[in-house]
Amino acid sequence: QRYGADVLSRIDYANQNGVAPLREAIRGQLSKLFLELCEKANVSPNDLSVAVITGNTVMLHLLMGLEPRSLAMAPFNLMSYFGNYEDLEISGFEHMRVYLPRCISAYIGADITCSILAADLINLPDNTLLVDIGTNGEIVLKSDGRLICCSTAAGPAFEGAGISMGMSAKTGAISKVWAEDERLCYSTISGGQPVGICGSGLIDVIGAARELGIINEKGKIVSGDKAFEIGNSGVLITQADIRELQMAKAAICAGIDTLMELRGIEAHMLTELILCGGFGSFLDPLSAATIGMIPWTLREKTRAIGNGAGAGASMILQHKESRSLANYLAKEAEVVELSFSKSFSKRYVKAMYFPEITEAD
Repeated sequence: QRYGADVLSRIDYANQNGVAPLREAIRGQLSKLFLELCEKANVSPNDLSVAVITGNTVMLHLLMGLEPRSLAMAPFNLMSYFGNYEDLEISGFEHMRVYLPRCISAYIGADITCSILAADLINLPDNTLLVDIGTNGEIVLKSDGRLICCSTAAGPAFEGAGISMGMSAKTGAISKVWAEDERLCYSTISGGQPVGICGSGLIDVIGAARELGIINEKGKIVSGDKAFEIGNSGVLITQADIRELQMAKAAICAGIDTLMELRGIEAHMLTELILCGGFGSFLDPLSAATIGMIPWTLREKTRAIGNGAGAGASMILQHKESRSLANYLAKEAEVVELSFSKSFSKRYVKAMYFPEITEAD
C-alpha cells in the first residue's frame, strides 16, 4: 500500500518520485516469492531456467522500470507491449530467463491475454463473454470469430474498499447473503463472527435487499434510514455503500452492453459468461443478474475458471505453441476505448438503476 492501492495511484507515485522505487519493490517481492516456492518444492533456485511473469500493463511497465506516465493519458500509449523474453534480473535468480506475455492495451494487460488463452476463448462459440471483475473490469467478447475487448473503471467496491464496513475476503467477512422468511440471512468466511462484508457479500445483500423491498430501483433505502443491518450481524449497509455498488455494477453492465451493441447482438444471443480472477470464483451469478450487473439471460450460463492469468502463464511456460497463440490473440484483439464512447456514457447512467424485481421472477 506504500505506493498506492491501485494502478493510477502507482502511476502518480512514479510520476512524482521516479519509477525506480516501485521497480525495486516489485522485483524484491518476486525474489521473496520465488525463494518461498523453491523451498516448498524442495528445488534449488539454480535449477530454475525459465519463468513467465504476467500482470496488468502498468505493473509490467513498473517491473521493467519503464515510465508509466503515458498509460494514464490519452491516447494511452505503451512503452512496450512485451511478448518477449526480457533482460530482467531478480535477486537470487539472475541466471533465469524471464518471459512477459503480450499486453493488449494500456488497461487490458497480459493477465487478460493469459486468461483468454486459459479459457480457450477463441475456440468457443461466438457471442461468448469473458470478464475479469475488479477495480478495473476487463471484458472480452468473442463474436464473428474475433475478439473485441474493453476495460471499464469499476472502482474498489468489489474488493470491499470504499464500503463503510467493507473488507477483503478473510475470516469474519460476510461473503454470502440471501432472503429467507422476509429477512436477510448471511454466512461468513470460515464461520467467524461477522466483522464486515467482502465484495461477493455486497452483491448478494443488494440483490436480497431488492427482493425484500428494502431498497427501490433507484437504490434508495425505502424506509428513509441512512443504513440497514444484515440480519443481526451488526454489519450495516449504508446509502453511500449502495451508491458505490451502483457505480461499480453500472460500469460492468455498460461495458458489456457497449460491446454487444458494436457487434450487433442482444443479451439473449449470448451463449456463455466466463468469469476469471479470484473475485469471479465467488460471485453468485443470480445476485449479479438481479442487480443488473450482468444480463439476466446469463444467470444460468455462467462459469468461473479461477486464476485464468496463472493458468495461461503456465501454458505459455510449457508450450511454445501457447506462447505464439497468446501473442497472436493479443495483437489481433480489437480494443474499444470506452472513455471516448458516447454510447457507453449513456448506458452507464441507465445502468445505475436496478432492474424491476418482477424481471427477476
